Amino acid sequence: MKRKLFIAPLQRSSGQFAEAEKIYKDVLNIQVRTLGRDHPDTALSLYDLAEIYQAQKRYGDAISFYRQALDTNRKSLGPSHPYTFDTLYSLTCVLNLNGEHESAFRALRELVDAGFSDAQRLETDEELKSLRSDPRFEAILADLQKRNAGQKSN
Repeated sequence: MKRKLFIAPLQRSSGQFAEAEKIYKDVLNIQVRTLGRDHPDTALSLYDLAEIYQAQKRYGDAISFYRQALDTNRKSLGPSHPYTFDTLYSLTCVLNLNGEHESAFRALRELVDAGFSDAQRLETDEELKSLRSDPRFEAILADLQKRNAGQKSN
């Protein structure tokens, strides 16, 4: 299994998505059987599959796998763990790319309310560009910046 985990990212980065997808699915099946659905390593495999689907613009599939990974990360690592943040952030991006702007805003609000603090990432990420012209984005960003400023002064 370890060998497969080294090969799959190389295949993904070289555009061999079908091969990488097969490896990640095989690994996921093994992890579910041996570690269980709620293990952080299982969440990582779900996340890897979501990334493959997102790279192929298979946004519906990506959303499904990001949501499964997010659920697993919340259960196994908690709502404020960096992996949970990263998964929710990726879900926000793919929801936006899929044209699900209302859901993207809900996910973005949830992300910031949970403690995500990287305002610059929100301001520069191309996958969130279409949200920036909406006043809700500015409100969420202002809340984040206000919280960050309060943490620096403490």
